[in-house]
Amino acid sequence: MTTSVRTLLAINVGALLSLAAAIGATLAAGLPLSALFRDPLEVAGSHALVGLASNVGVLLWCATASICFCTAESVRRRGGNRGTRGLFTYFAVLTSVLLADDLLMIHDRLMRDTVGVGGWVLFPLYGLAVVFGAYRYADVLARTDYRPAVLALAFFAMSMGVDAVQSPLQNVLGQWRIAVEDGFKFLGIVAWTTYWVGTCLGELGRERGPA
Repeated sequence: MTTSVRTLLAINVGALLSLAAAIGATLAAGLPLSALFRDPLEVAGSHALVGLASNVGVLLWCATASICFCTAESVRRRGGNRGTRGLFTYFAVLTSVLLADDLLMIHDRLMRDTVGVGGWVLFPLYGLAVVFGAYRYADVLARTDYRPAVLALAFFAMSMGVDAVQSPLQNVLGQWRIAVEDGFKFLGIVAWTTYWVGTCLGELGRERGPA
């Protein structure tokens, strides 16, 4: 597929505007520009293993959103079922939101630091978004092997459960409390990616037909 000059221009203008906004926000926060462009580990002078599990989780969120967007576009181009296209588009957008939350620490820090509201308020919204998507596209989901998705939701629920009672658990488990909480979250992301990658590949395989 050939990329038009107009598309290239739009992409690069968008990238430049985003970069300008990020530079403006960095300077407004009183930070040096090196804080924006250099690797966080280098800026903080931390060990290379710091944040490794979180970074891998972000990569998995990104991979999931990307393959869902690509599959939705593939379904559109071949004139496929609107419900199938809607399913992949909806959960690609939702996964992108979860990616942004993880990457920018929206529920962990950003909301508290900017609007003074605990990020826990987002959890019910995310849950409702999943329930709505499952209800809206139930007929399409029923034709997939949704066991990894159910497992993912179970792991996410366990992670949030540990977070809800973190103070008493901290007294009992010490530093292992965060390993349990974020370990469940990591396993949930892995299961989420497993489900959507498998479902997308299945859909793309049906498009190609038998070899």
